[in-house]
Amino acid sequence: MSHPAPSVPASASFPVVPPDQHAHFKANGFSLRRSLLDADETQALSARLRETYLGEQLKFLRNDIANNVPEVTHYIWDPRVVEFVAASIGGQPKFLQASDFQINHNVFGWHRDSPSRKFGGVDWQEFDGPYACVKCILYLDATDFGLGVVPGSHLHPIPVEDVHRYKGETVTLAEGDAPDFGYGLDDWRTVNVVVQPGDALLFDQRLYHRGWPTARRSAEERRLLSRTGQYKYSGGKITLALCYGLDNFHSHRYYSAFRFHRVDLKFQDLPPETIEKLDEHDLLLSSMGRNLFEDDETASQDLYSSLKMALAVEKLPEAEDVVFETPPATRADGRIKGEALTRPFIRFHRQACPACGSSEPALTSNYPSGNQEFFANLTVHGCADCGFAFVPNRVLGLSRFRRRAAPEGALEDPAAIARFRPDHSFAAAWPDVTANLDGRTVLDIACGYGAALAEFAGARRVGVEFDPEIAAVARAGGVETVSRLSQVEPGSVDIVIADRWLESLPPKELLEELKEARPKLKPDGALLLKVSNASLLRLNAKRARHSPNLSFFSARSLRATLKKAGYGATVVRSAGEDFQLHRAPIHTPAEPDDDVRGEWLMALARPAPDPKPQPTPRTAPRKGFLARLKRKIYRG
Repeated sequence: MSHPAPSVPASASFPVVPPDQHAHFKANGFSLRRSLLDADETQALSARLRETYLGEQLKFLRNDIANNVPEVTHYIWDPRVVEFVAASIGGQPKFLQASDFQINHNVFGWHRDSPSRKFGGVDWQEFDGPYACVKCILYLDATDFGLGVVPGSHLHPIPVEDVHRYKGETVTLAEGDAPDFGYGLDDWRTVNVVVQPGDALLFDQRLYHRGWPTARRSAEERRLLSRTGQYKYSGGKITLALCYGLDNFHSHRYYSAFRFHRVDLKFQDLPPETIEKLDEHDLLLSSMGRNLFEDDETASQDLYSSLKMALAVEKLPEAEDVVFETPPATRADGRIKGEALTRPFIRFHRQACPACGSSEPALTSNYPSGNQEFFANLTVHGCADCGFAFVPNRVLGLSRFRRRAAPEGALEDPAAIARFRPDHSFAAAWPDVTANLDGRTVLDIACGYGAALAEFAGARRVGVEFDPEIAAVARAGGVETVSRLSQVEPGSVDIVIADRWLESLPPKELLEELKEARPKLKPDGALLLKVSNASLLRLNAKRARHSPNLSFFSARSLRATLKKAGYGATVVRSAGEDFQLHRAPIHTPAEPDDDVRGEWLMALARPAPDPKPQPTPRTAPRKGFLARLKRKIYRG
């Protein structure tokens, strides 16, 4: 789906785009325009809005201002706003409908607002025109508020975990326009933009940003506010956020993502009078009213979904009991670190253990995910009986996480795959199973680039990989590839391997796929697994992040899971360094064989024979029936 690059129409009401402002915006990802709106105008409007919408509440948020906040709708086509946006993005902007009106409302975790929130997604592929989807925030009141941004993060793969942990110098922009940072991958830092009423701040939707409610406070003042639970509260903040973009594929996708995909935000069709006004000011998106994802299914790849939306779409029974809560900032709990206090916890109730079926009350452990896709701290449920821990929902499509990191140079030199050897190999853990591979077939049920199959060079190597580009690299390394496990003939495989794969699946899916893999094995075949030892035992000791894991295994729970999936006796061995306990574990294994404290769990399972069909019991003959039958035959 291609679209011609847009051009600025001759009839545009704003001046020719200054190349320096456009270049500045492209390099930094944000632009600041001081006093875009008149001071008296913003003061009068903010007082009226506070009186109309805030009431007795502490904060207020409303999306879709074109339908829901008529007092500010005219700013969509205000010439001051349109000119500022056009000068920054380098062309005639189109209104993308995504918008919100906030009073004293903040989002604290570093995040992106783009449809693809993981670097390298569709929003970073500019085959169909430049990405120019932007958000223009108009500050009507800003008593004690700033916006945190990471300049350059829209162009460079800066991990959000690193931004959360950033302890370096934070630049504060209090007066004057933003300088040209031009930060790259190696010299980035966080920037706190302190704003005044009437200021406008524009940023690329791929840019990391966050609310900064105490922008004018010192570090000590922030600590004091945090102890009293007031850090999150901004007593003087009113903002209007409007989204624009060039009339190209990326803007169509952004509009469809918020209007049709993000059903949790409840955007509605624009009223006819608003459509007419947008058309009059040349701000009407050509695809307004159409859902791109109905016409182009590939455009929905890697779309971001909110956690609340994911639960609603899945319609899981346990989602009915979900509780969204924010822990008090004063809570003295050593398990909760840093930004964990600023984002919600998700709790589930009344779930049996998916591995062993125990219905005992679940243990819980905070899962401090810094992963962008989670965008929340989740409470992991753990089973006190077997030690299995899991995130009890499908979070934002992470069950599709099957890609492996390519060995260095693999994309340019496929032979590099054969030279790559993962740590703690299957051959080292199970030499008796992996010896004499001639004439044998090895199947990797999530092969990626084929790296884990490289150590089975003497066998026929088959890999399941749905991504055609990744599968092509695996084939260049000598791997036969199929796109689905169902394409593998039953009873044709000697060894099935899965390297760091089960952890990325929710319990329901991992059981389904393990069950589907079992018939592919020959009767004397073997399933070899490698999973991270990330049970409650380990979580409690190191509070380690295992993103993007959804399932966390102990030795006992791994055996229980394989038994439930139809496998026979399972042997679990330890690999890697042992981890040390720093305090009493939440889960203590009952048997010595279950107390495996190595970094990795290496498991060997054999397929259990299918149970023999039981003969249908016959109805017992009535007493004397045979004797009467014999007499009847004799007389006949």
